[in-house]
Amino acid sequence: MSARELPGTADGSANLSAEAHALYLRIIKDQDGTAQQGPEHSSAALEELISLGLLVRDMDQTGRLVAVDPSQLASTLSIRWQRQALDLLSRAVSIPAELAELADAFHFPGQSGGAIEYVRGQALINQRLQQLTAPESPRRSPCNPAGHARPNCSQPHSTAI
Repeated sequence: MSARELPGTADGSANLSAEAHALYLRIIKDQDGTAQQGPEHSSAALEELISLGLLVRDMDQTGRLVAVDPSQLASTLSIRWQRQALDLLSRAVSIPAELAELADAFHFPGQSGGAIEYVRGQALINQRLQQLTAPESPRRSPCNPAGHARPNCSQPHSTAI
């Protein structure tokens, strides 16, 4: 969920602008907690209060807004946002396991033709190239487990790289 989907100001924060803060105080002190939608109030500040939930539309009178108790709103928003945060954390923890099969398929494609060895970093690549291009030395095989030269071994062996 993005910050824009959360109730609050345009950037998704719950911090009120100074204008919206002053308007809310004026509504609860001077206007008995109600306000009429109209040109006497800044539309941006009014929309900010409605977006956050500090003002709600009166169902009985069109164009009338009623102030909401900030303590109750804070509790409701806090619980809602904590649930959303928990959902996001749960998703973040489970995503590696959910994508593991795809990652395995990406890193180990079922191609015939031998194993693929991934070597990263210049030092490791150079080391591996030196190993592959080094002069042939006696290699270990089923007939030569110690790697010593044995001229009379009847089992053919191959070296795969």
